[in-house]
Amino acid sequence: MIMRGLWRLAKGERAGITEFGGDAVHFSASLAPLIGIPMALAMVVALRGAWQQALLGFLVQLATVMLLPLAVYEFSRLFGRERYWLRTATVLNWSVWVILPVVFVAALFSAVLAKCGLGLTAAENLALGLMALYLLWYRLFALAAGLGLKFWQAGLILLVTSIAMAGIGMAPNLFGLGLDLTLPFS
Repeated sequence: MIMRGLWRLAKGERAGITEFGGDAVHFSASLAPLIGIPMALAMVVALRGAWQQALLGFLVQLATVMLLPLAVYEFSRLFGRERYWLRTATVLNWSVWVILPVVFVAALFSAVLAKCGLGLTAAENLALGLMALYLLWYRLFALAAGLGLKFWQAGLILLVTSIAMAGIGMAPNLFGLGLDLTLPFS
């Protein structure tokens, strides 16, 4: 049902939201890979001797993952839509995986543009820009459909959460902790 819901939302069907569960079990299941994968990566990096980098990277990822449901909850209270927050947060957690097919389509689109004569760099930049716009639209649509909001209200949530998540992601560098995103493999 998750894949069907993601696909229906990707096509712009508001009813795709009904494919997702709106309880704590479904929410926890949507959080598991978003926490488990960075935790496993952090353990690999820590075992390679960069435990401080591993811990900081994991904590930044954990903070950004947990920020979105918290923001959805608070905004749902603000707009009087509390009963829909858990399902919407679940959908947004699962929507992270939409990036995989979107990257594939963007790469294919970029290759077609390059074959048609557009420079490779320009084709890649155009494809990446369109991919970013689509992913933003997807989140906007999921918020609007999930909470039953107008697009401007969903846009406000999207804007605030995007800025906050970017701030959390950049915070280590702003405080001189210099989170190095390269893996310390030999």
